[in-house]
Amino acid sequence: MSGAIALKAPDPAILSRRDQIIADLADFLPAGTVVSSERELKPFETDGFIAYRRMPLAVTLPRSTEEVAAILKYCARYKVPVVARGAGTSLSGGAIPQEDAVVIALTRMNRILEVDYPNRCARVQAGVTNLAISDAVSADGFFYAPDPSSQLACTIGGNIANGSPIGDSPPALIALSATVTLRSASGQRTMPLEDYFIDYGKQDRQPGEFVESILVPRPKAESHVAVYKITKRRDEDISALCGAFHLETDVAGIVTHIRIAFGGMAGTPKRARSVEAALYGKPFTQGAVDAARDAFDHDYQPLTDWRATAEYRQLTAKNLLTRFFLEVSGTPQELQRFATEEA
Repeated sequence: MSGAIALKAPDPAILSRRDQIIADLADFLPAGTVVSSERELKPFETDGFIAYRRMPLAVTLPRSTEEVAAILKYCARYKVPVVARGAGTSLSGGAIPQEDAVVIALTRMNRILEVDYPNRCARVQAGVTNLAISDAVSADGFFYAPDPSSQLACTIGGNIANGSPIGDSPPALIALSATVTLRSASGQRTMPLEDYFIDYGKQDRQPGEFVESILVPRPKAESHVAVYKITKRRDEDISALCGAFHLETDVAGIVTHIRIAFGGMAGTPKRARSVEAALYGKPFTQGAVDAARDAFDHDYQPLTDWRATAEYRQLTAKNLLTRFFLEVSGTPQELQRFATEEA
């Protein structure tokens, strides 16, 4: 059919070694970590894009980073394909397996390892959902930003590793100068998070590598941070666009640090470098902000889709910069909600 996804034919040599591969995995992984019966494999044959289904060779359910590393090391050594699976909500077919592939499902990597309230950060495993973090800290008056987001389904690891241009977390993390550490059998390497996203559907992740950790520097106490998510519904909705801002000024009000990042405006989560350059070193005033708005046209050429038109996205991004200025400056403002007229 037109527009069909071309799935690779399974490798007969790998299929012939299925029993041995399953036995090997079971040998070095804890009991209950390897799934291999047809009944148990059924839930993993597709993701949110249910038009395609393939029964995987086996599914692994690791509980730690070390177990993920061990699985990848084995599969790389014996040239067994691997499919990573987070929440399985992808509508792009990213978690659809192959008959000769081992699925690494991160659903059991769901522990919140540490919450550091003084530094406002948490250390969690990749399979923890946005909502789980918010629930864990809500009693102390905290939540996981950005909120609202797809809190119930989205996992922290999936927000980053999937590379979606409309993922909830990357714009905020990029604005906060986050770095990502990748791990493989040969070692680790660390890079700025914005450099991890190369192009639509493409990340700087080499064969055998996985996202081990994300480091988010603590913003200075006097800095201003804001994240705005634009959706059609209040909760559990995909972004039309998401903008994040991180600003520092000196005592004279001169911009000494500015990072702006958006999702939904390009093929990847992307910084607004031209806008940043237009603001840096100048007083953070209404005039400077008004002059910097045009720089969005250099940074982004958004697409039109069913969530929003390109023109709406571009204008809204500019208006979010103005809103950020009004909130930071304490300028009196009035936000109006216009009810939709009944047909």
